[in-house]
Amino acid sequence: CTLYLQSQVHEHAEMNWVLSNFTMYGEATRMTQFKDYQAKSKDLIDYDYLDNGKKQYMNLSSVKRQGIELMLDYKMDDKFSTFANLTLQNATDDTTGSKLYSIPKQILKAGLKYNYGDVSAYIDGQYVSSRTYDGQISGKLYSDDAFFTADAGINYKFMKNATLSFAVNNIFDRDYWQWYKAAGRSWILGVDFDF
Repeated sequence: CTLYLQSQVHEHAEMNWVLSNFTMYGEATRMTQFKDYQAKSKDLIDYDYLDNGKKQYMNLSSVKRQGIELMLDYKMDDKFSTFANLTLQNATDDTTGSKLYSIPKQILKAGLKYNYGDVSAYIDGQYVSSRTYDGQISGKLYSDDAFFTADAGINYKFMKNATLSFAVNNIFDRDYWQWYKAAGRSWILGVDFDF
């Protein structure tokens, strides 16, 4: 079992910078590293529309977060390992004390990894609790529904510095809303070269 603070591993910050260039917010909230970044944010940033129709972002207040994050990473043998991450949190506007619905109260991510020689694979699932306001209708535009998704992937290192990868995100093609309707099942095929 290995325990560590993700914020103290520089590769997490570097990957955040790379992914932030092409990852939408709804997808980023599925990553533990992004949750760590969000948890350190003390400002309550929101937007309003100006008379000319342009969006203006502003710092409205400060955020108070209380919670706990637990992570387990267990290596079963030389080939298989498993992991689980549970986040329980409560966020409020520090000025008014009102609940911030945009931040989920519970997030659970768990999975299984396989690694043998040049082949590695994973399957994992994630649950995120609802972030809808009291009285808000879920399953529509601007709602933030609770959801569970499952992802899987396989990698094959076919050369010393090259890896072929294939992944399926949202395997069961679950419909859910994260302010907008989230992407359905997606298939990703890639080749990575290290220099």
